Amino acid sequence: MDPAILLNPALIGIYGLLLTGTGALIGYAVRYQLDKRKELVSEVNRERRAVYQQIVEFLFSILQDTKQGKPTDTNKMVADLYRIYSKKVLYASPEVIDALNDFMEQSQQANAVKGFDPYRVIYCMADLMAAMRKDLGLSNKGMGKHNRRLLRVLITDIDKQK
Repeated sequence: MDPAILLNPALIGIYGLLLTGTGALIGYAVRYQLDKRKELVSEVNRERRAVYQQIVEFLFSILQDTKQGKPTDTNKMVADLYRIYSKKVLYASPEVIDALNDFMEQSQQANAVKGFDPYRVIYCMADLMAAMRKDLGLSNKGMGKHNRRLLRVLITDIDKQK
């Protein structure tokens, strides 16, 4: 093939149009994928907030009942936990799932073991709330050992514990 044909001014213009069109198509495809991903992340975050709000309300209801001296309805508590857990598995990060599992394990041990330190459950509760905050993009800086500041308003003597 003659190199002079490739340098023809008409063909150079066509090459420019082809490159511009190809670049535009690639740019559109990348932008479309980024928008789809952003939409999915936004939907997941909305679901996370709703599920995490249910968990926090559940945890606070336990604290409130305990503070008021109400007996714990273990069957209702377990049913509520399973209902929340079934939703959480789809949207929670591995750290939140681990923190909820730790909280559930410590709660079960608290009911089964005499002399069990109740603050272990409380610290797991605070760690669970901190993991949810982190998953939502919030900072936990300065929350103290075991994220105590998250529960300071509800548990007045939490800072006196080791």
